[in-house]
This record gives sequence, structure tokens and C-alpha cells, in this order.
Amino acid sequence: MAKQKDVFSKIDRSVLQSIIDLVPSFFFARDKEGRFLLVNDAAARAYGTTPGEMQGKTDSDFNVDPEIARKHLEDDHEVLRSQKEKVVEAEPISNVKGRTVFLKTVKRPLPTRFGRSDVVLGVSEIVNQRPESDGQVEQLQERLANAEKMESVGVLASGIAHDLNNLLSPLLGYPELIKKMVDKDNPIYEMVGEIENASNQAAELIQGLLTMARRSTKKPEVVDVNAMLERFQTSSSVNDQKKMMPLVDLSASLDASGPRITVPPSYLQQILINLTQNAFEAIEEKGEIVFKSFTARRPTDPKDPTSADQTWVGISVMDDGAGIKKMDLNRIFEPFFSTKKMGRSGTGLGLAVV
Repeated sequence: MAKQKDVFSKIDRSVLQSIIDLVPSFFFARDKEGRFLLVNDAAARAYGTTPGEMQGKTDSDFNVDPEIARKHLEDDHEVLRSQKEKVVEAEPISNVKGRTVFLKTVKRPLPTRFGRSDVVLGVSEIVNQRPESDGQVEQLQERLANAEKMESVGVLASGIAHDLNNLLSPLLGYPELIKKMVDKDNPIYEMVGEIENASNQAAELIQGLLTMARRSTKKPEVVDVNAMLERFQTSSSVNDQKKMMPLVDLSASLDASGPRITVPPSYLQQILINLTQNAFEAIEEKGEIVFKSFTARRPTDPKDPTSADQTWVGISVMDDGAGIKKMDLNRIFEPFFSTKKMGRSGTGLGLAVV
């Protein structure tokens, strides 16, 4: 460390620090072990700390991802071995909050009067956060395409829902009246029942479209998650499924803390219905469905005085069915995409609504 310290000995360090703190780019100097000898305020803020705190420490003390810190040191060693400048086009850093940004960094050996340098000088600029592989580019493009599809569905739903509801009113009301006017053994009774079923499915489809379009507004309430899960297991929608698949067992693993969330209850109910219906259909004949509630806590960050304890509530519906084929995973949230058997259920909006 003695030689490295001599590099800065002719300049008052407080004056030098004041100068580099004026630079908006990230500025740093590191020794061959990766320890920070000098760092400006812009770089320190990116890590959520101060230049004084970074002095003598390494990237591994601040980067959440150890692989990132390892790559930084590897690049430093390359510069020191070659004694030549290296440009890193997209160098990631991850801070204590888990936020990752990408930098364009120029690294070069800092000239000294001792010949070969053991100090790396670096200057970095933040570039647009970008994926590190073509595969991630494709994923982002797919997400954008899906978002555009959802927006189109929303426009469609908001435009036609009112007219469709008016058209459905007699289709939902008259079949019930007709069934009361004829005997159950009359062929008309069964035909009218088919009309009634189709009308109900159409009504559910419209409601699903409206939910995705976020045109229907429900008032949020404080919901006891465990109580809702317990009630749901004995609800009519679950009982109907159980009648068709009596060999499927239901169980629950509920968080003892009794988590509560603020949400429109009908929305959460619809999510549970869709997930459970998928779970039943994933099981061929015999199996198990487990409802689970849990909490996860993120403690206060001691390096960030503005942070606070955060508690997250999770709900899962698990089954031991066949699962989703890898080739279908990227499409499961698309509106109207479905792998279900015709006539069994579904409109392809289940997971899109979830």
C-alpha cells in the first residue's frame, strides 16, 4: 500500500476529494486487491454510501451480487497485467437496495514514478439499463407485445361491454322463465339449459374483459387472508369442482400471524377461483391442492435512513398436477391463450385476469 499512497501524497487529499466530488461521472481508484483508494461522491451515492465509507473497502462490500464484484476485480487485473486501457461498455453495479444500473467504464493504469502501476483509475457514466443478452432483449420485446395486446383488449372491452350486457339481459332472464313453464323431461328443457349455460359463460367473459381493462371499480377493504382462504375451500365454486373430481384432496397451510391486506374482496375471490380451477384441471384424476398464506419481511436498511420495515403477504395455490409445458410458459398470461380441452372450461382469460 505504501507506493499507492505516494501516488496521492503531493496533493492535499481534502482538496483532491473536493475536486473529484464536482465531477458528475463516477470516479474511482483501486489497488490490485480491489480496495478503493479514492472515490467521488457520485460513485458513493450509487452504492448508497459515502466516499469515506468506501475508503479501503472493495466492491464485494457494496454489490449485492458477488458475481458482479468478481467481474470488476477480474477487469482490474486485466488492466494491471496489460498496463493498457480497457473500456467496459455495460458494467453492472448493484447496491444494497438490490437496484442494478449499467455503466460505461474506462479503466486504465494510473501512471506512477515506480514503473508498472498497481493502481487502476476508472471513470464511469450511467448508460440506459439494458439486458446483458439477446435472450433478455427478446423477453422485453415479448413483454411489450403482451402489454400492447392487453391495452387493445381493454379498449375493446370498454367499447362493447355496455352493448353486450344489454343484449345478454333477455338471454340470461328468459331461459329461467321457460324452464319453469315446461317439464324437465321435455327436450325443450335441456335445450334451454344449454342457452342458459352459454349466456352465463358470455357474461363471465365480459366480466373478465372488464376486469383486465380495469374499467370496473370495486372498493378495497381490509381482508383477513386466512379467513378468506378457509371460506373459499367450502365455497360453491370449489364444491362444484369437488363433485366432478372427488379424489382431489384440499388442504391449507396458513400463516399463524393472520395476515391482512387491503384489496377489493371480489377481485381476490376471482383470483382464487381462476387459480383453483386451473389446479383442478391440471390433475388428471387423483391429487392434492394446497392453499397457502405467508409473510415475508424486509428489514430497515441501516445505510438508508429513509427505509423502513416492509411486510409482504403472499398467497399460493399449489397442485401436484402435470404442470405447464416449457414451450407454453411465455404465453400463459396472454388473453385467450389456453391449452384446456374444449368444452371443459375456460375462455383463456383465467391467468390474464390473475
